[in-house]
Order: sequence, then C-alpha cells, then structure tokens
Amino acid sequence: MIMRRFMVALACLLVCTPARSQVTLLTGAGKGTTAALYQGPGDIVSWYAWGSCAFAYSASYAAGANKACNILRASDSTTQDIDFLITGPLNVASYNSFVGTDATASCTLASTTAACSGASATIHVNDPVTGTGITNPCIVTAASQTVPTLANPFTGASCGTIGSAETFSFQGIGYVATVYDETGNGHNWTQGTSGVRPQLLPLCIGGLYPCEYYNGSYGMAATVTAQSQPMTYAGVGERTSNFTSAQSFLDSFASGSQNQLDWAGSANTIQIYAGSTLTATASDSTLHSLIGVVSSSVCVINVDGVETPSSANGNCGTGVNNTTLGRGQQDSGGAAKLHGLIGEAGFYSGGMTSGQRKSECENAQLRYGASNFGAAC
Repeated sequence: MIMRRFMVALACLLVCTPARSQVTLLTGAGKGTTAALYQGPGDIVSWYAWGSCAFAYSASYAAGANKACNILRASDSTTQDIDFLITGPLNVASYNSFVGTDATASCTLASTTAACSGASATIHVNDPVTGTGITNPCIVTAASQTVPTLANPFTGASCGTIGSAETFSFQGIGYVATVYDETGNGHNWTQGTSGVRPQLLPLCIGGLYPCEYYNGSYGMAATVTAQSQPMTYAGVGERTSNFTSAQSFLDSFASGSQNQLDWAGSANTIQIYAGSTLTATASDSTLHSLIGVVSSSVCVINVDGVETPSSANGNCGTGVNNTTLGRGQQDSGGAAKLHGLIGEAGFYSGGMTSGQRKSECENAQLRYGASNFGAAC
C-alpha cells in the first residue's frame, strides 16, 4: 500500500507538474553536471547580449563553470571573477569569501541608529550588514565604530528593531567592474572609471538575491554592432528614487542618438524610444519584469505581463540599435543614470512574440520569487 502511494505520487510529479515549474533550482549538484531543472532567459530565446550578477543565462551556461561578473574589492582594488552555481544563482559564498568581512560588532538597532561595542576593525560606508534580526538589503550609510547609521540603500528605511545585542557582520564592499555577456557573443558591460561602478549587493532582491546597486553615479556600457528593427530590450529592475527624472535601464547610443527602454521623467512610468516614445505604467519602488519590443509596425511594452501596444500611445519610431549598449546610463556622457537596481538585462535581435514575452516574464518571476514583483505575470 505504501509503495503504491509512492508510485502514484511519483507519477504525478513527473506528469502533472506544469512545464514552467521546471525552473526549480537544483541543490547539491556540482559543476560539469547538466542543470536539467534550471531554466534561464537563454532557454527561451537566443539573446544577442545578456548579463546578470544574479542568475545564469541558461542551463548550459550554469553547468559550465561560467562567469557572472568581475568584482573589484574595495579594500585593495583586487579583482576576481565570480561564477554561477550549477543550480543557476550566483555563487554568493565565493563572492562573500572574496570581499571578506570588514568588521563584526555586538549591536542593537533602533530606527536607523545602531549602538555597537567591540568592533573588530573599521566599519565603512556602504558595508552590507547582516545579523539575525537584520532585514536585508541593509548597508552602512554613515560610518562609526560605536553608532553607525544603517538603512535600506533604496528606501532609507530602518533595517529592523533589535533591542537585545547581537553580532552584526559588516561585509566588505564589492564593485561590479564587468558584467559578462553570457550569450557567448562577447558584448561585456564594463566600467573602467574608479568610483562610478555599481555595487554588488549579495542580499538584495527580497533580501535573498543579488543585484547591481546604482545610486545615480554609476553606469556601464558594452560595445555592440548596430541592429535593425525589430528588436527587444528586457530584464529585471527597479527605480527607487528621483522619480521625476528620466533614468536608464538599457540604452543603445551612438553620436547623440539613443534608442532605449528607460524610466520616463514622470513617476511610475516606463518608456521605449526609437525616434518616438511609447509609455506604460511601471510603479516606482517596485521590482518589475520589463520587456520592450521596438518595431516599425507595432511596439509593445510588457510590465509584469501587462502589455501596452503602440496602438494605445503612438509608435516608438524607426531607429536602429546603436553601437554602444548602456546599462544604467543613457549615453557616453553618462546622462540619465539610474537610481535603483538591475537584476539582469539584455538585448534580443528580433521582436519577441507574445508567447515568448509571457514565458520570459514567468521565468524571471519564478527565479526571483513572484512575491517580489509588482504583479504576477
């Protein structure tokens, strides 16, 4: 009887489970094994350029000990590549080991003010902070050995209330020097200027998944080949402040000409532009799956599965994808820098179909957790 129940349950698991649930992340598998149950954006369509410091592009990329991002350690400017696990996510343990711990201390926390004693070393501004009672993401916004200020980097909110002293860990800082193009096409996003690289926050999205943290001073760029329409910009991101200023998500530019999927200069609005503008609603301070299809016939913005076609708001123009692809910045001068975060972003040399857009949205939300987004796809 027990064996019969087991076989029925096993059969249901294999046959009844919806296909899209197979993005479930494997545990315990090593490199060189096929990540059969992991699915990334590259398993939906073959992108021209795709990069993330959070999740692998595809099952085969995750299986191959392949690179996610090159990280610059703030303490000594040493760099190191951080790869993905076979299960799909960034190897956060490897990242944590590389950046190290700036200090530990025994602390309480009231609002954004910590009261600490016994700091083992120097606490720095932008140190990510962890502790049993800490709500992540949390960083040091004002450094002190005894009364550091701690806050959510995006909202400025308290990281929790902790009345009884516990050990806080003030992690070393890692900046993103390169976001690798995981498609194999070699279009890596880089930032060579010290002080303007995004910071990697290992416990960012939902307090669980990494993100690139852009504070309005950062941006990255990749060299690409001009692509004609149709084309698609997509990814996972959030605008977190300065809501009435235009801010970059993913932009192609050359000689002052821009085509882009960006946050508009008005609150709660995303736009695509290729000579003309198409806008859609995308709540600020909210994580979104974002897809923008640029076509001379019909343009579409997909925000968490909600589609706005060009017939609702005019076409978006006939421009081509230019020779530089910005990430968190709008042009070579670094205009319209992002105040917010990017989980992943990429460019597809074609117009994603409605079915592909739906699959892309669902896939992103399954990987990052649907409850972390503004709405379910």
